[in-house]
Amino acid sequence: HADLYTRLWCVHEVEHALKMKVKVLAAVSKKYSEDQIKRVNLIKENGGSGKACLEAAGTTVNTIRARCGNPGDESMLVKIIMENNPQGFEYLDEVIANFRRDMLPETLLVDLIFNTGLDPSDAGAAACQKTPVFVAGVLMKKIPLSPMP
Repeated sequence: HADLYTRLWCVHEVEHALKMKVKVLAAVSKKYSEDQIKRVNLIKENGGSGKACLEAAGTTVNTIRARCGNPGDESMLVKIIMENNPQGFEYLDEVIANFRRDMLPETLLVDLIFNTGLDPSDAGAAACQKTPVFVAGVLMKKIPLSPMP
C-alpha cells in the first residue's frame, strides 16, 4: 500500500486546497483506523508521551521524499514548492502534519489528553475547536477558561 502523503501531487494539492480555504477531508478504511488506534494504544500503554502517540498515529511526514511517477511533474512540483515558500518542504511538512492531526478521531485525541497529558495545542488548532477535545483540554486544565465579562 502506498501512503498518500508520499505522493508529491497529493501533498501539493492538499496544501494548495487548504491555502485556498477549501474544506479538505480524509477518508480512511476501518482497518486503517483500527490499526492506527492499536499502534497509539501500544505506545501509550508502554509509557509513551502524548506527542509520541501522535507520531505513532502517523501524523508526521517527510514530504521532501514524496515522488511523482512522471519526472517532469516531479521537477515542476519541486520548483513550485521551493518557490512558493522560503521554508519549502519544511513548511509543507508542517501543513500536512497539521492536516493529518486535524483528521484524527476526536475520541483518540480526548483519550490522549486524559491519559497521556497531551496538550491540545499539540493536536492542532482545528482539533481544539472540536467540542470534545476543547472540553477535555479545559477539564485537564490545558486550555484556560476565560471568565465571562
